[in-house]
Amino acid sequence: MGAARWHTHDMTHQPGRIGSQPRVGDQGTVVAGLPRLGPGDLITADLWNALVDATGALADERAILALATGYALALDDRRWDDLAELFTPNATALYGGVEHVGVAAIVARCRSALETLDASHHLVGTHSVELRGDESTHRCYLQAQHVRNRSYYLVAGQYRDHCVRTEAGWRIARRELHVSWTEGDVKTLRG
Repeated sequence: MGAARWHTHDMTHQPGRIGSQPRVGDQGTVVAGLPRLGPGDLITADLWNALVDATGALADERAILALATGYALALDDRRWDDLAELFTPNATALYGGVEHVGVAAIVARCRSALETLDASHHLVGTHSVELRGDESTHRCYLQAQHVRNRSYYLVAGQYRDHCVRTEAGWRIARRELHVSWTEGDVKTLRG
């Protein structure tokens, strides 16, 4: 009896071949060391499991990246409840050399720094995610523009996160802000 095989185009557990309909990747795409497949190739149970694992890892990485972008958007839109949802209840954060313990303290710190500004604009990019089961590290670059009364203060650096998978999904358990450089008037941040 042969190995179990499944269709990839509809992801069902039915024996068969890869769909012959034209689609992106028909020339074969290497994903996490998986072999190239083309129309008519058969998928074994081992390959199916490897694809499922790779898809799960990609979904986890995407969820962690969504934490970083959600953080920037919540800050700039002043959505403090949304900001709180990104963290575990007992999360910690290191901002400006000061340790903040608990999600309420983290939100209060962000709120006090940003609420009196005319505007802020947080950009995050160059993400790096390392998954280790239900934990991960995430690092990204940031540039945060802060504006009040035509005065500005720009902060550039990195966010370094320790994230954990919870029943509600991935959350930030620890965030550290590491400043690389600044430009402008720091008094912009002080009302």
